[in-house]
Amino acid sequence: MNKTQKFFFLAFLINISYLIITFIFFYGLNSPLMSRNNNDYLTFHNAGLLAIKDISNLYNSSLYLFPFRYFPLSAYIFTPFSVLGLEVGYFVFQLFNFSLGMINLYLIYKIIQIYINLNTKSIVSFDLVKFRDVFSDPKNESILHQYAVILIMLPQFMNYFLGQINILVSFFVLLSLFYFLKNGIRNDFLGGLFLGFGILLKPTLILIIPFVIILNYNKENK
Repeated sequence: MNKTQKFFFLAFLINISYLIITFIFFYGLNSPLMSRNNNDYLTFHNAGLLAIKDISNLYNSSLYLFPFRYFPLSAYIFTPFSVLGLEVGYFVFQLFNFSLGMINLYLIYKIIQIYINLNTKSIVSFDLVKFRDVFSDPKNESILHQYAVILIMLPQFMNYFLGQINILVSFFVLLSLFYFLKNGIRNDFLGGLFLGFGILLKPTLILIIPFVIILNYNKENK
């Protein structure tokens, strides 16, 4: 392995250690820093249950440690985890988060690949035919290096530790961009759909819409 590959492997292991530390605090410690009783996931867990049992109380702040401040439909995204119970649901949710982190790297690869195909005169020097090229071709080292940095950043740890949803939001944003870069009404629809899911979870993403309009305008007028 070259230095970049070793760095990515180390970052991958550090990311796993973030997850392990999170589980130790959630299941084994009753710490004021974080426990099953003072975690953001508890809000999502309760919202997921209320969505199917008592939707009228979704915004009843007395039922939450931290208020639920998202659009009503977003509560249903957490229902599959909530019905598993708090402890099992939390474990599955965190493994889901971890898996999405790896899927996001694949989406970045696909987005760059589409961009290169759309811009034949691009000065980008990546050589991406297959996903494994991200790991094996020296021309693509910057992708691997930068994503390794993302994996070890403090926000990654806090996303696990506090039971947050930023990785899921990033997944929806990347997936929407993947479809918006492709041609066709179907792809535009899917791009809008997944961006909508992202907005449900992070309402401030509505600020992205003007850039999406510009992106589509530029794509159609090439």
